[in-house]
Amino acid sequence: MKGRNAELWDAGGKRYLDFCAGFASVSLGHCNPELAREAYRLASTLDQTHSQLTAPCLELAEELAKSVGNGMKSFIDTGGSAAVESCLKFAYAATGKPGVLCFQGGFHGRNLGLLQLSRGSALKKFAGIAGGPRAFHSPYAYCYRCPYGRTPSECGMECASAAVRMLEENQREIGVVLVEPAQGSGGYVFPPNDFLKVLKEGCERTGALLAVDEIQMGVARTGSFWCFQHSGVVPDLVIAGKGLAGGLYPLNAVIGRGDIIDSVPPGLMYSSFNGNPVGCGIALKVLEIIRRDDLCRRSVRMGNNLAKRLRELKLRSVGSIEGKGLAVGVELIRPDGTPATEETKSVIEEGLARGILLKEGGPHRNRLVLSPPLTIQEKEIDEFCSSLSTTLEQVFNSARSV
Repeated sequence: MKGRNAELWDAGGKRYLDFCAGFASVSLGHCNPELAREAYRLASTLDQTHSQLTAPCLELAEELAKSVGNGMKSFIDTGGSAAVESCLKFAYAATGKPGVLCFQGGFHGRNLGLLQLSRGSALKKFAGIAGGPRAFHSPYAYCYRCPYGRTPSECGMECASAAVRMLEENQREIGVVLVEPAQGSGGYVFPPNDFLKVLKEGCERTGALLAVDEIQMGVARTGSFWCFQHSGVVPDLVIAGKGLAGGLYPLNAVIGRGDIIDSVPPGLMYSSFNGNPVGCGIALKVLEIIRRDDLCRRSVRMGNNLAKRLRELKLRSVGSIEGKGLAVGVELIRPDGTPATEETKSVIEEGLARGILLKEGGPHRNRLVLSPPLTIQEKEIDEFCSSLSTTLEQVFNSARSV
């Protein structure tokens, strides 16, 4: 197998367009030549230091902190699940409250201590052995299928208000609100911009911290460097991973207010790969390329083109198309408007046969989650939309004829 930007080839030489990009981790495309050269240079210079601070680590920590706001500090480690656990450790150390308010349809990792935070995912199979903090779950702002049965014009942000009420009723126990600025595995569901604002105000009244999980939506994916920046809110903690190192290294980061990060005594967060110089150096190159090539603005342009092309298909099987930048969710429905769960499975299989890689998401597993590399070309978007149109027509016409 081999890859090049948004293209993959299997062992038999068949070509695919990759609209998953390693769950959004291959941010600058497969086998990006600049990242490959930098990884080789870094690995040939210094590969491991067992948590000792190095120039790449210090520089990356400073850049990430500045990207969120004044008075921020960064903690850098490996693996997305580990980042969420680190974030919760910082929050508990700062507040002394063990409870976590999270959201239905959210996904925050596969470690045993995190499983109960991801209600609605397939990981509920392991609920019997899940540990970790007590989780309080509230409905997310899934406007297409509003959990309160309302329309956006009459809603009044009921989802955010309900979360704040839960927070207020349990403020002695809840120390942190953990939320995705747009749900990833939840189906690329984008809440109204005021959603985070209402949550932030609730946190300020109750003494809880607002932690935003940007593992899938951060690093230029949605058209701003962080997805939360669309809302104008500055969280207390930000979790990053996936695209931060372009898929070449499983780097993560927790960025938070200095007093929160400093609430954990030195030495308690060490692990073998803290601040790994190779991973940090690759991430610095990713940030350099994003700035140099203006990939935030490019993500908006290419994402708008993708959404426009999809809407022009005018397929009855598509209930909604929503997204920001190159993170687009497509809801597939049956003629009566119900979730097309089984058909979505068939779309993924048929798409594979036609040379497009797709992933499903959402509570009903009926949403296509599209996250191609930020470096995808317009001609590849056109090719993908044409193939997807044929795939959807094939699957849904077959379903109607049964």
